[in-house]
Amino acid sequence: MRRAFLNHPVCWIVWVLMCLDVKLFALTPEDVEGLRETFNLGAEVWTVQQTACSLGENVLRPGQKAEFTFFVKPDQDFKGKVRLETVRYGMRPRLEEPRRPSVYRIETVGIAEQEAEISTEGGFLTFAPEVGERLGGYALVMELEGRGRALAAVLVRIAAESNIRRSVCPFLQPEDYLTEEHPQVQGKEYDVVQVWALGAAAVSLRSAGTLELRDRLLRNGLPWVTVWEDTGISKRSEDSQIVMVLGDLRGIYEPDRTLFRSVPLNAGASFAVEDPLGEFETYDFYGNPLETVAGRIILPLGSRAYWLKTGGRKGSFKRLRKAIEQADIRNVGPVELTPLDFTDSVTNVNTTLKLRVSNVLNRPLKGTLQALVPGLVLDEDILEVKLKPYQSKVLEYKIMQNLSQERDGNNYPIVAAWSSEGETTHKHAEILHVNRVARLTPVLDGNLEEWKNQRPVSAFVPVEPHPAEKRYQPFGDWPIVLERQTVTAYTAWDEDGFYFAAQLPVMPTEGDNIELSFNGFPENKKASAAAGYSAEETLLFAPEPETDIVISSKEDRAEWVVKRNIYECRVPWSQIPRIHALILKGKPIRFNYRVSAGGKVWELACGRSVSRLRSRGGEPLRWSNELLFGVEK
Repeated sequence: MRRAFLNHPVCWIVWVLMCLDVKLFALTPEDVEGLRETFNLGAEVWTVQQTACSLGENVLRPGQKAEFTFFVKPDQDFKGKVRLETVRYGMRPRLEEPRRPSVYRIETVGIAEQEAEISTEGGFLTFAPEVGERLGGYALVMELEGRGRALAAVLVRIAAESNIRRSVCPFLQPEDYLTEEHPQVQGKEYDVVQVWALGAAAVSLRSAGTLELRDRLLRNGLPWVTVWEDTGISKRSEDSQIVMVLGDLRGIYEPDRTLFRSVPLNAGASFAVEDPLGEFETYDFYGNPLETVAGRIILPLGSRAYWLKTGGRKGSFKRLRKAIEQADIRNVGPVELTPLDFTDSVTNVNTTLKLRVSNVLNRPLKGTLQALVPGLVLDEDILEVKLKPYQSKVLEYKIMQNLSQERDGNNYPIVAAWSSEGETTHKHAEILHVNRVARLTPVLDGNLEEWKNQRPVSAFVPVEPHPAEKRYQPFGDWPIVLERQTVTAYTAWDEDGFYFAAQLPVMPTEGDNIELSFNGFPENKKASAAAGYSAEETLLFAPEPETDIVISSKEDRAEWVVKRNIYECRVPWSQIPRIHALILKGKPIRFNYRVSAGGKVWELACGRSVSRLRSRGGEPLRWSNELLFGVEK
């Protein structure tokens, strides 16, 4: 793949992290998770080493056959049957341990067998195994009768005239999927090149050309459908463009970084495109052509990509685009549910429970949305909803204030359930807060006595220690057991500035810090950067163009106090003038905080459906600042 393709960051994310199925590194059998279980390995007191392939490297092209020679060395003399099973397999990434992808069995395509008599000094065996014609990865698994099985070799079948050793891009080199071995057998060195399934996917990617992203179809919904153009061909036209279809980002990318992360893809999720003229071509991620059945292309939706293209006839791409826009999408959760925090007391007559519901499908929906919040009595807890394709609506549930009450700790667990005829039921749960900046002038003394009548906004420790290990589990246990490890924070304002106070569950240590993030821009414009508060020195602000944030390490730019595990600070309005202007008008702001202390991280926006993970360069992962705060006048 030429460099132009990788100039677009979306290209890198979509193709290398997703289409190729695994993160990139030099693979060895020890690096592969589940190898033993997948291929039922368990060789007892014997070893096997490949010493030759009649084609040189373990690479087959269409129609090719090959002989493989192995050196087998048992600890005891062996006489019996030796079987060599050919298994077509694939690989999946593991976000929690990127350097250890997992393998999965697709099918057994052949079994070769021969009688052998091998002494403890070892002996050579040659097989001509049956290898399927489908492009992709194959494993050769040897079994000695009564002594278990061992992985003998991995190989690939790739398209004709493809070069397995041509690099795809600066980030994907042949050594990322080739394992060169030099076994010493009976005083002689042999050269062997094992090739993992990733190599077949890399060749498929390279054969697509010099791709540049042109458009995204189904822009506000699922699945992920993108349009690419091969800029390496001399005569380009709309009809030479390529479409990629990908169902789910969450199995191959940190789930909390993705849009629609709470939308489930259920068993049998599919994407069906009508092709009455038979003019569309479909390929899997290894480059295998897929058949059109009865004028219909049906793609399973998961974490692997598929290609769609036309034969180049004039107007064919417009017909493909129209067919995609009218595709039959099945077993995909029809809506995304996003509960919004309260910006005033739940006992205020004007306060309502707000739930944003977004249709992620290309067809109209009609259904009901039920909401339940312990402690709140709703006038109607089930509302009827009609949504156009890709439409979003914010539903408001009237709260019966005389029958409702505020919850201790300012934590309001919500459970919402969508139901519509002919669609899958979708449920969602998370914890809401009343987010409100109090009108208060506290003394910065490390004492929270002045804050005791204010509502806290608490951040819980994530259950998993690293964001890449998190999974969206809406009905997992509520974090009650973590309340002893909760950061309790408060916000306020007066004519001099914005106040923040927090009580941490651990004592300060070197390297601890608090970051404050202010966002005074409209929802459809760029949010501001995270701000940073250093517990050691001063209040720090990270610079970013077109925001109110400026860098400063001068103590006169902010006042702060740290007393044991209590932090208080005041941010002068001169540092955040846009926020000041909004507060003076009584308009809401967006605010988030992030606490790093004692080797743990607490963040108010962590896990919230309105936010998602983000990072810049080598920065630690942070959540986007989308939490709305009301303002007390």
